[in-house]
Amino acid sequence: MTKFFLPCEYGKKLKCTQGNSTEFTHKEKAKYAYDFVSNETRNFNICASADGVVKIVVDSHSKTGLNKSNPANYVLIYHEDNCYSLYYHIAQYSSNVSKGDTIKQGQTIAQAGNVGYANGVHLHFQIQKEERSWGQSISFQFEESSSITKDHTYTSQNKWAKFAANFKGQAPYPKLIAGGETAEWWIQFTNTGDVVWEDHNKNNQITKLALGTFNKPDMQEGREFQCEWESPTRLALVSPANVNPGEIGTFTFKIKAPSSLAAGKYILKVTPKSPAGWLKQDDGQELNCFAEIEVENKPTIENLFDLSSDNLTTNCNSSNIEKDTYAQSTGMGALISSNADIQNVKWDRETCLPDEYLNINVKCHEGVPNGSQIEVSIIEADTQNVVTEPLKGTVHNNFSEIPLSVNWLNNYSPETSQDAFVLSAVIKDGDENAAISNELHVDALNFIFL
Repeated sequence: MTKFFLPCEYGKKLKCTQGNSTEFTHKEKAKYAYDFVSNETRNFNICASADGVVKIVVDSHSKTGLNKSNPANYVLIYHEDNCYSLYYHIAQYSSNVSKGDTIKQGQTIAQAGNVGYANGVHLHFQIQKEERSWGQSISFQFEESSSITKDHTYTSQNKWAKFAANFKGQAPYPKLIAGGETAEWWIQFTNTGDVVWEDHNKNNQITKLALGTFNKPDMQEGREFQCEWESPTRLALVSPANVNPGEIGTFTFKIKAPSSLAAGKYILKVTPKSPAGWLKQDDGQELNCFAEIEVENKPTIENLFDLSSDNLTTNCNSSNIEKDTYAQSTGMGALISSNADIQNVKWDRETCLPDEYLNINVKCHEGVPNGSQIEVSIIEADTQNVVTEPLKGTVHNNFSEIPLSVNWLNNYSPETSQDAFVLSAVIKDGDENAAISNELHVDALNFIFL
């Protein structure tokens, strides 16, 4: 059953000047109506008493006084259990809603007035079963009090359940090759509103992340990139499926730079969007979150066959050189040394060019919390020397993808036929014993796997 709150802003006070079943005007069709005034603000803001859909809006009239022929201004809202709330005598041109609008409880819809058969500014409010300006009122109770009586004042608990978000964190900015592979990127926001974010539109509370350019952040943006989304509408759904107020929601999507794109840096605006519009911070300010995408041109065929040291191809593969199994060729075999948090660790590319990036993929066991920090080190298999600074990543859905430039291989001679490495990975504040990958071999000279 629909819960009805006093039809004004949260914390404001309304005085009842006429209750149910009076000899003046609250009789017959208006038997269960209430009249309210505010001693704080004469033309107080009228707020929706419950969630609903606007059915009728009339706010063009101006006549006032005790003349029953005076037409009134009003808003009529439909509620899910087949009843309507009527907001009568609203001020001329004060309505900020339209027929068909979906309204949230506590949302401002108009201002109190004295248009129609009225001798002073007040709000006539009733619940009725008919979709008309003056239907038969029915009995109901406000959430603030089960008994609203004349000359008593009541404080509204009508709080607008709003969408709001604050930036929490993001993955490192992706670096793309024009016409190259797709990169995944994610961004996190804290739900600072009063509404549960959901990954579906069953309750019309879907919260998605729209990818737009810096100049035109709207639903048609993203045209500079051919985007591959988790949903067919180019929008990334929130994860987990339900994000309660105070919890963190993650939006993950994939970006691919078309071959026609010129090299350079591109700024994309990334902002969650709900049925109420683009989300803002809890202080009402714009989120202003952007992703900086760097795009490079793909090397030409001529350059690929230039065997000078600057154009050597780097091949990365596991110690098992059979090529028919992808998992073997990219180091997805069993760990040499296991870990309570990490299932496996590998790099994801078979062939890289100088200045390109590969990703180190870390698969975690179930139960590792989202947001956990991962550190990965690359170690020479024969000397146990650490050859890079620890690479850091963040767990999302038991997975972390950490970008790595292949230029760390510049310290190794191209004349060396192969070098063997292992990846060492730990979760911060987790199992202190590092998970160690099987040997991963790198050939810095040949274009094909050995």
